[in-house]
Amino acid sequence: YRQENEMNTKSPSKVANLSGQLEISRVILSKRQLDSSKTLKVPMQVRIELPMDIAVPLFKKVEITLGIVKLASHSLQLCRNTLSTVWKLKPYSELLYSFNTRAGNTLSLEQLFASKYSTSVAQAIVSLWDQERTAYFEDALNILREEFLFTRSKEISAQLITSPYSHTESIDEATVTLFEPFKQLMSAYEKILDEFHESNSFILNTVKEASNGSKVQNSILAPDVGGSYIRRSVWKKVSSWQYCTTNLNFQLMTSKFFPFNEVLNVSKDDYASSVEDDLDKAIEQCEQADIHCAFHVTLGCPAAHELKYSDGGLRRIFAEIPDAAQKLRWMHAIQSASSLALVELFGFFPREAISLFGSVNNKPLSFIVKDELALIVKRKFEISRRIDMCGSQALGCAVTIVRGVCTLAALYGGNYMDILARSLSTGFLIMFQSMLSTSGDELGMIEDLELASFWLSLVAIRLVVVPPGSIEVEDNRGASPRKSTTSPTVMRGVGDGIICQKDMAGRLVVDIELTSNEARAVEEASEYMKHFNKPRSASDNGYIFEGPIVMTTTTKETKGYNPKVFAVCELFSVVFTQGVNEMQTVANKRGLHVQTQIDINNTSLKRLEEYYSYSKAALQHQLAVKAPEYFQNYLNNTPPRMSTFSPPKNAHISTSSTINFSDGRSSISAVAAKVELMHDRMLEYVRKSVADSANHPSEKHSNVLLKSSSLCRALGGTIAVLCKSGKDRTSMSVTLETTRCLVEDLGVLNGQEICEIMRQQGVRRMNVYANTGQSMYAFNPLQRSFLPACYRPPVGSYAGNVTS
Repeated sequence: YRQENEMNTKSPSKVANLSGQLEISRVILSKRQLDSSKTLKVPMQVRIELPMDIAVPLFKKVEITLGIVKLASHSLQLCRNTLSTVWKLKPYSELLYSFNTRAGNTLSLEQLFASKYSTSVAQAIVSLWDQERTAYFEDALNILREEFLFTRSKEISAQLITSPYSHTESIDEATVTLFEPFKQLMSAYEKILDEFHESNSFILNTVKEASNGSKVQNSILAPDVGGSYIRRSVWKKVSSWQYCTTNLNFQLMTSKFFPFNEVLNVSKDDYASSVEDDLDKAIEQCEQADIHCAFHVTLGCPAAHELKYSDGGLRRIFAEIPDAAQKLRWMHAIQSASSLALVELFGFFPREAISLFGSVNNKPLSFIVKDELALIVKRKFEISRRIDMCGSQALGCAVTIVRGVCTLAALYGGNYMDILARSLSTGFLIMFQSMLSTSGDELGMIEDLELASFWLSLVAIRLVVVPPGSIEVEDNRGASPRKSTTSPTVMRGVGDGIICQKDMAGRLVVDIELTSNEARAVEEASEYMKHFNKPRSASDNGYIFEGPIVMTTTTKETKGYNPKVFAVCELFSVVFTQGVNEMQTVANKRGLHVQTQIDINNTSLKRLEEYYSYSKAALQHQLAVKAPEYFQNYLNNTPPRMSTFSPPKNAHISTSSTINFSDGRSSISAVAAKVELMHDRMLEYVRKSVADSANHPSEKHSNVLLKSSSLCRALGGTIAVLCKSGKDRTSMSVTLETTRCLVEDLGVLNGQEICEIMRQQGVRRMNVYANTGQSMYAFNPLQRSFLPACYRPPVGSYAGNVTS
């Protein structure tokens, strides 16, 4: 036992001064003593007599006793093992903590997993795009060649009739002007097709080798802990990784709360050392264990790093199209293999077409004039390639979040089941928390991020269980793109646990494979909300597809792929961004594109207000269908974890997302009013933070990130924390967000110290090592000084010579 040495002792020989600390007592314990009892009281040997207080001259014998309490949780161990079994992946870093709270202690397990969806989503979606676009380009080339040959033959025949003695050479020279546009257009198609095939083959082969672990020599982590899934931050500009999400991880802080009375007398059942092998029984025990879990996703910014930002990102490309839904229509038309939707938009919105594709004599390019059509095809390919890269990376993050929510609901039930039920009805809320600056290339990344986030509105998610005999899925996993002149009836891209295809309306449909336990949780949540109808506000113009998903159903067309669909849902994403580094300081002082940051936050605020109206209606529906005896629990001061599904007894209440109903009011309207009031206050805090950032643009406003993340969590959303590489500034933010969850939900004390410990000793140091081969955050002392105080790394945990 040591105490900080703040006094000047006159007899240093009497004490052992170690690193500026004063040793006042000592005890040596054997391992046998520690193992023999969970609670241990041991008298300590006094090394130095403490001076008597003159104000209180009491003569007492100095006695010091060491108390040791051993905390153990079989349920926490079960959750740890079960999660690894469900995800078929071990965490590549984990650490066990015990935190003090106002009412006891926690046993908290911090884990960091690499997400397989970084590569599997890229594998599936690139394969799908390759199939449909290859078929379209080959058909278009065949038609163009036939038209060219017919026109050439017709022209030659006409000239031979009028000039029967003309030579073939003179005929060719005379018709070269007519045929040149054909040649330019065919050349454009062929060049795009060859480039598309070459890049896609390279990408898919790289992803396939990474997924099966056959090519991980450049990875720092072993394949069994996800080394083959991580796109390292130093590979941001490597061509073969452009469609994979950079440094995609999901981070968990799983905590078991022990009241003071249990701390000194831990039950034998909870201390059992055996691990249950039966997965169903293990999950049932996890549901009854009163486990709190803080879940975050971290990643590098979804952006087209290879294409660079000389002309800006997607936001700047679509800057002349103010309406959000209209941007979605253009992106969907540009990405479509067919040009029919694009022709329609050219006709109805010529000014927007000119801003995207250019003009001739102040008129949009024509699809009839062959040389102008060649320019349209080239520009379409350029824009679609950037959208593809950014969208694929954002989708990898979104799929990780959806699967994570399903897993937590199946494992822990309670509040996570409530979140799953609302998300299936209103859309999975995803908040991209960006710490990018508005200077240099990072400005282009922010511009890509905003449109990539909004692009997710075009995606429909199906939660499915795939029958084990699905030959089509097994045969196509990791398949390289095929070049065929025959278009397949059904085009489908397949990755590990993911299937991408298009419905009859051309909407991208992503199937996420679930385990049987996750599927049961989804089915129960869907059944509970089956009578809920999502309201549509006047501003709800984010979706361009109307009506249900309609897929091909015949056995011949589906090729044996008939999954059991448990739910169909949407994605609802927002972006809140605030630069925090030294480059943002420079940008603020010089006024460099700070307004872009403000505009993005204002747009996201409006979208968040829209989602809030949906979430409020869904929550009221949940409260309305609760059984009367459930509300009686609130009157008895024994509320469950805000759960609508068989809640465990004596559960701890999360103060951030629920309210302790102790005033005796049991009516549904009173409960709904309390929750609504709390969320209204949170929304008002977000509005104020965004308004402050607009009124004082020369300052950094961290509250924009903190207040918005609090509201998103309260609404059941998930925070996706990102910066350029997803390791340094991201680590500072995710440790802060995790600490806030512990403090607000479990009442953990000394949050600032805990945050420092997690940054110094926690799993994020391993993430830095997995990306760069060094465990130090990439900050130098000057850069650290420009960071807001809440985002500064501890002394000794950073260095200026780390590659980003």
